[in-house]
Amino acid sequence: MSMDATAVIGLLVGFLVVGVIGVYVGDQMISAANLSSTDTLYTSQVAVIETFQLGVTLCKIIVIVSVASIVFLLLQRTGLIPRFNA
Repeated sequence: MSMDATAVIGLLVGFLVVGVIGVYVGDQMISAANLSSTDTLYTSQVAVIETFQLGVTLCKIIVIVSVASIVFLLLQRTGLIPRFNA
């Protein structure tokens, strides 16, 4: 159980890091290109950055929920929280 949980959390944190790097790189590309707000490339780069920001937000939510569920399962295994058997 703990190896599986570590692998899942590691994977999700990896996605989070890649998303943050993507936002940073996209922002730096816009800054380095000196584009005006009417250029097509500027509009597409802004759309890419917004997509990465949404992905980062979703990944943060998934990491929080995953950690909470793993903690809940571990507490059930120790007997601190009763199991709900059907």
